[in-house]
Amino acid sequence: RRVCGRGEYQYRKNKKAKRIPLRHFNSRIRLLQSRMAKRIPQQFEYFLVLDFEATCDDGKKIHPQEIIEFPVLKVNAKTYEVDSQFHHFVKPKHNPKLTDFCMKLTTITQEEVDAGKPFPVVFEEFDKWIQEDVGLNSKFLFVTCGDWDLKTMLPSQCDLENYQVPVYCKTWLNIKKMTVATLPTF
Repeated sequence: RRVCGRGEYQYRKNKKAKRIPLRHFNSRIRLLQSRMAKRIPQQFEYFLVLDFEATCDDGKKIHPQEIIEFPVLKVNAKTYEVDSQFHHFVKPKHNPKLTDFCMKLTTITQEEVDAGKPFPVVFEEFDKWIQEDVGLNSKFLFVTCGDWDLKTMLPSQCDLENYQVPVYCKTWLNIKKMTVATLPTF
């Protein structure tokens, strides 16, 4: 718990207070602001923000786990505006009935996945979207919240369907790691 004092911050833990002089706190803020002011030219044209949802259950491992939602936002790296999106629900083949836990966690309904397309169809449409809308020659980077989506789930799903993971899906930015590496700690 932080308590603002005169010219200092106090952090109370176990009834002991660690005092951080305000001048040190302000210097860290100024350092962060100066880093943000020095904009480095962007090397990417687009960020492809991807966040799969997959079959799951509470406390039980579902095997094989399958992608049930395939959403990607194409974000312009200069304006940070969403230029386009790819979004499809995927009909799971091995575990077609979603658990109550999965529906509650993901907010995806059984009707949505029942109306979805099989993974091979969705994946081919995704590849077509990448080629036509994003462009294989453009500079893009996938952005994920963790490594699970592209390191674990996509390769696993591709193995199930005898597909190769495209080369363009083998490089991504884990936003969690970037946040930890970028933000100062106090």
